[in-house]
Amino acid sequence: MKREERKEGFEAGVQLGLQEGEKRGEKQGERRKALETAQKMLSDGIPLETVLKYTGLSETDLKES
Repeated sequence: MKREERKEGFEAGVQLGLQEGEKRGEKQGERRKALETAQKMLSDGIPLETVLKYTGLSETDLKES
């Protein structure tokens, strides 16, 4: 019985880890896309304040990219 419980616990832990990894990947992808969009907007001459407003990024985010 204990072996089955450990197996179930392990499988649940693996599933939880996969879900967390997927969430992180999605957030990283969204951030990367926002940074790409911001760079395009800035290169088209759109004011920084407008870029920040519509991308949800901060000046620090842009400087670090």
